[in-house]
Amino acid sequence: MTIFLLAVVVYFSISEAKIIITPKNEVLATDFSVWVGEQEPVEKVEYYLAGKLIDETLIKEKDYQVKEFIERPAKAAGQVIITNKQKRSQTLVATTRLLSADNVLFRLKKTVVVPAGGDIITEVEADLPGSGGNIGPAVFTIPGLSESLRPLVIARSQNSMTGGILRVGQLKQSDLDQAKTDLIADLEREMLSSLIEKAGLNNLDGLDKEFSEVKFSNEVGREVSSFKASAKLRVSGMVINKESLLGLAKEVIKNQNEQNGRRITDYNLASFSYKLVEWSKERKHARYQVQLSAQTEYAKNQIFVDKNSLKGLTAVEAKARLENMPEIGQVEIKLWPWWVRQIPNNVKKIIIE
Repeated sequence: MTIFLLAVVVYFSISEAKIIITPKNEVLATDFSVWVGEQEPVEKVEYYLAGKLIDETLIKEKDYQVKEFIERPAKAAGQVIITNKQKRSQTLVATTRLLSADNVLFRLKKTVVVPAGGDIITEVEADLPGSGGNIGPAVFTIPGLSESLRPLVIARSQNSMTGGILRVGQLKQSDLDQAKTDLIADLEREMLSSLIEKAGLNNLDGLDKEFSEVKFSNEVGREVSSFKASAKLRVSGMVINKESLLGLAKEVIKNQNEQNGRRITDYNLASFSYKLVEWSKERKHARYQVQLSAQTEYAKNQIFVDKNSLKGLTAVEAKARLENMPEIGQVEIKLWPWWVRQIPNNVKKIIIE
């Protein structure tokens, strides 16, 4: 009997339960408004960041070709620079011939007067239709001038002559749709390029983009070699430093969770977004709606475990009870010595980690 009682005393005096708690990890989000302006609003606001007001407009017109076409010969055309080395002006009438070194003949489209010792730029077209007129930059002589004047009055082109072959087809709605998509993309690219210089932007996120209706030079069904599309893009709003805004969002969600006894384990940066919801050019401020989510868990010092409720439970029972608590994600229980099967009745022998 004495030995039995001694064994019981030893059992209860040396038995111990170590309970290792892993807080429950949850994704929580914040959604808040921040005022951005060149100067802080007079009225009190919860969150404010400095920004820069922009209001830019860009107009663009672009030429397009139809997708389905047939090729027809036409007269290639382009520009030449005519130089007059004489001490008097030189008149050249429309259709004056200009001959390239490869014997491709072009003609002036209109009468020109080349000043003494000067240059002019004028339009020319090939004498004959066809791809033969599509030549690169060239030097031209003017056969109609006397041999003594030819070295003094010369023409040269800096760019290729084009248009010797026309691609002609019936304009379809799909041509207009593709042109519209392309033109809008071009407008956004060029606007961004402009704002990179003016405001240091790397994207147009969060700004108000207003596109005008895209206008076309021709209607569906017309036979054309090319058509024009034009549109206008207006971008307005407050330029805001994205890193500063992200820093504020991190601070906001961190504070919100700390007030609820939670801590941030990781920020979900892919969830970070912001949208312009209100702005005033006159008052020089804007309001953005900001979202960010994060992985969070309860701080261990905020998790209260009533050790008395665990006394005498098996490890399985204690684990189930603890993992039923909303703050706890996982529980590991280690009983010592190895033969111990229940949580000790002495709360001092229950160690929570």
